[in-house]
Amino acid sequence: SLYNETFDPDGNPVPIYPTPVVGMIGIVDDITKICGQGWQSAGDLIYLLGMPTSLGEPGHPGAPQEVTLGASEYLATLHQTVAGYPPSVNFDMELRVQASCRHGIRQGWIKSAHDSSEGGLAVALAECCISGNKGATINIEISKYRLDLVLFGEGGARIIVSVDPTYQTEFEECLSTEKFSAWEYLGTVGTADDHFQVTAETGLIDLDIAAITETWATAIERRLDV
Repeated sequence: SLYNETFDPDGNPVPIYPTPVVGMIGIVDDITKICGQGWQSAGDLIYLLGMPTSLGEPGHPGAPQEVTLGASEYLATLHQTVAGYPPSVNFDMELRVQASCRHGIRQGWIKSAHDSSEGGLAVALAECCISGNKGATINIEISKYRLDLVLFGEGGARIIVSVDPTYQTEFEECLSTEKFSAWEYLGTVGTADDHFQVTAETGLIDLDIAAITETWATAIERRLDV
């Protein structure tokens, strides 16, 4: 899709955004030590591996570039704007985050894992709820950055994981070693009857799982309904 064209809502030809794809293959030593993105059990603990929601202190050399609204789904969807630079890659943080996640899965601590990418943290959490058909209660501290950046900013080296509370101490002690990544506790997994809720001193998001699942499941047909 480097040179193909499509049509805008007014019928004018426009170029398709470049979509380079990187294909990768790896070896899983123990096929029983894998997990998907959906929540597994009510009461499991939710963590963010990588850049925390506080994004570091203002002026932190990595924060504005590593998590950004530039070239994001948020800008394109809500503001009909395609602009800005995509996030930079922090290779050291990426290696640490991936190592943390793989180690936690192999130890049997991590029960689900999902990268935070298109749409940012809020969308990734919603996808975990949809895939697991379970709600979640998330609490984030008020950041010195704008809330739209905290919730919808995009960047690499961020993985949302859920952990069996039995292993909370072992998991957190392991993450706190120099070998592994930065991390942040976000909240807990709920049941199928619970909502997806995000608070930051006040309520920010409160969504029914069935409703967001319907929106997600019918996205392509609605997009093509012209």
